[in-house]
Amino acid sequence: MDVLGALALATTSMAAEPLPSMIQLERPPSPVYGAGRSILTKRMKINIAVQSLFQVTLLLILHFKGKAILQVDETTLEALIFNSYMLCQVSVLINTREIDKTNGFEGMFKHKNCGFLVLLGAIVVLQLVEIELAAVVAHSARLDLKRWCICIGIAAGAMLIDCLESIPAEKVEDGDDPLAR
Repeated sequence: MDVLGALALATTSMAAEPLPSMIQLERPPSPVYGAGRSILTKRMKINIAVQSLFQVTLLLILHFKGKAILQVDETTLEALIFNSYMLCQVSVLINTREIDKTNGFEGMFKHKNCGFLVLLGAIVVLQLVEIELAAVVAHSARLDLKRWCICIGIAAGAMLIDCLESIPAEKVEDGDDPLAR
């Protein structure tokens, strides 16, 4: 699924930007990307830290207290944790399409992003098939509609956290941020 996510992000950037001109191709590389310099901007680092903290905290709470909170058995809890994690990755994929925007859905449904939408749909369908097949093949638990809604709610929480994190991140000054120019 990571490969499909990377492919989806790659198709988005190709569709959103025109091809480079000869002047841009002949220009020397930016000194911002020199040896020993990070390609991660401050905003990217903040985004990674906030999402990691949210997901790890939430999934650890589910792992240790999930049976009592959700009143499910061990196999259902494992399927729920896995599905929540994967759907959180889908929400992060949507939000990181454009790191500078607060709304991850902005411009997503334009005809130029057809490849992104197809690959995003494929990821979600594969996740659905994986959870349902695991119930048959690996004797895991199937998730009913209520459990799917819990997983989708957790993923929506990851999306909300990312939107809230983007608001103060707009004030972060990226002195070496080539994307901000």
